[in-house]
Amino acid sequence: MIKYLSLLVSFIFLLPAAFAEERLVTIDGSLTEIVYALGAEKNLVARDDTSVYPREVFKLPSVGYMRALSTEGVMSVNPSKILITSGAGPKNVLEQLQTSKIDVVTIDTKNSLEGVRRKITDVGKALNTEDKIEAVLTQYDADVKALKQLIDEKGSAFTGKKALLFLGMSASQMNAAGQFTKGQAVIDALGMMNGATHKAFKPLSTESMLSINPEVIIVTTHGAVDKNQMMKMFSFTKAYQNNQIVFIGTAELLGFGPRLPQSLIKVANQLVEKKPITLAKK
Repeated sequence: MIKYLSLLVSFIFLLPAAFAEERLVTIDGSLTEIVYALGAEKNLVARDDTSVYPREVFKLPSVGYMRALSTEGVMSVNPSKILITSGAGPKNVLEQLQTSKIDVVTIDTKNSLEGVRRKITDVGKALNTEDKIEAVLTQYDADVKALKQLIDEKGSAFTGKKALLFLGMSASQMNAAGQFTKGQAVIDALGMMNGATHKAFKPLSTESMLSINPEVIIVTTHGAVDKNQMMKMFSFTKAYQNNQIVFIGTAELLGFGPRLPQSLIKVANQLVEKKPITLAKK
């Protein structure tokens, strides 16, 4: 009898640990978006600086920028599980976290529409929310289908054209997406050609811009920017002359989360409509 009572008491004390809720930290804005899409946000205790959507994430503390994490910053929120992508770092911090008792899960990230689909599935499995994956993928697949239909029906307005995609912090900080970047992946998804031949994101000289003379320009921005100054830089391009310049949020287009096909549809529709950019009066 005493033996059974002892076992019962031990079981009772183990219950809180056994059923304790996951303390989740996401290091990559796309992973955070997927967590919300799967309805698993109640377990989130912190995020990184690239996690800016949905707006509710700002209620959570940030553990820093995904490429410049600190062990102390991450550990300060007492996580039980951390979701990261290959872009997270530095390496020594990740190694320290992985040698702790924290479950660190690396999610594969291929910069493509299919890659995002796989990412949704992998996050769902990592969070044991397999029952929610199908609903999220059904909506995602519907968005991808709508994008492909739009390109098939109206894509002649932009497919095959030479494009440049800029990461635009300001008129003086404009970096063009080169080969093997998320910007390249966006251009590919819309059936266009990247006019930039360099790798990574790099500034373009006026001479290079003149030489490329893009027919389409996409500018991703974060926060308020001076579009007037930016447009002056493009005034000699075919894109400017034909109203083929699109401004869109950086996280929205380059985050490569569940919103990707909807963001591409937004860009495609603006290129089809060819509406001039409304500039602020000076």
